[in-house]
Amino acid sequence: MMASRSGRTQLTGWIDQVTTSDLPELVSFVNGIGSDLGAVVAGLSLPISSGAVEG
Repeated sequence: MMASRSGRTQLTGWIDQVTTSDLPELVSFVNGIGSDLGAVVAGLSLPISSGAVEG
């Protein structure tokens, strides 16, 4: 998803898979990114980033 910038099409399916998994660490991670899902989708979809400025 990160290299191909396909977050908009693949992220929700990945979240569904993690939610039904038996991996509590990833479920916790998914719950955390769910609070700002729009920003996560943008970060995994758009060709631009403010990472250099924020980092």
